[in-house]
Amino acid sequence: MRYKRMLAGVFSLAISVIPLELHALTIKMGTLAPEGTNWIELAKKFSKHIEEFSNGQVRFVWYTGGVMGDEPDMIRKIKLGQLNGGGFTGMGLGIIVPEVRTLELPLLFDSYEEVDYVLQKTLPDFKERFRNHGLEFLGWAENGFVYAFSNVPIVTIEDLKKIKMWVWAGDSFAQEVFSSLGAISPIPMQVTGVLMGLQTGMINAFYNTLLGTVALQWYTQVKYLMDRPLTYSASALIISSRTWKKIPANIQAEIQEKGRELIDEMKKIARADNAKAKKAMLEAGITPVKPSDALINFFKKNVKKAYKNLEGKFYDKGFLEKIQFYINEYRSTHKATNKK
Repeated sequence: MRYKRMLAGVFSLAISVIPLELHALTIKMGTLAPEGTNWIELAKKFSKHIEEFSNGQVRFVWYTGGVMGDEPDMIRKIKLGQLNGGGFTGMGLGIIVPEVRTLELPLLFDSYEEVDYVLQKTLPDFKERFRNHGLEFLGWAENGFVYAFSNVPIVTIEDLKKIKMWVWAGDSFAQEVFSSLGAISPIPMQVTGVLMGLQTGMINAFYNTLLGTVALQWYTQVKYLMDRPLTYSASALIISSRTWKKIPANIQAEIQEKGRELIDEMKKIARADNAKAKKAMLEAGITPVKPSDALINFFKKNVKKAYKNLEGKFYDKGFLEKIQFYINEYRSTHKATNKK
């Protein structure tokens, strides 16, 4: 009996000295953002902090540059437990909570101030919607305002007929938007195929943020930038609720606090980097072109049709009205100082 107690004591001691890292919770996060970007550097800095704070109990591992597939692929992998979360654009987020795409309706926002106001007002609503799908919403990140790039200048309504516009394969929202404009031919293609599509002439135009266009090197295959933003591109960090529940409460609190700091820093850097990206592209020979008043009026008239066509598919009328109410509320009490 004494011998058994000794063995039990030795066994307990052996367990107590097993390195804590063997019990670490590894959280696998996917993103399309390429290595070397400020976004990824910040994410890794955040991950290192959480690992040190948790004494190795919680580790974030980032799979960057789409190595886990396109966003629909990564969403499927989260559902299957092959990924635990990630950083997603509105396209990926909209697969889970379609109402996210309301934020990306064309010509909806005039400034970053309006965006910040609406995102803050709607945050509790979106957190609840993602939780209902088994996901914790860690916060809004940012891509920025979206522009059209092309190999033919887009100045007049007639110019639209020459455009073979890339749209993200599987993104019925974007396809509906461009189809509603009437004169643009949307051509679905995966993100990874855009460069080849531009090189072969299968497409001659695409939409993206300024920074995204530089990071993905798409700007090397086009000549013109339509110098008027089409829409805003949202992005956010999410993690599966199943994984979140495995994280000790004190570490959850630290992730939330540092996550807010991370997201605030991401926004500042994204906005600065978008401005730098535009300057770099112009220096590389991209020509900015101003759309005519007639073309802008054409867009404004037809986006109303897009709003109506998307209603019931991505959002109900009440949800869009709520977003528009917050925008008008901001405009009635503030003077926008950061128009894009």
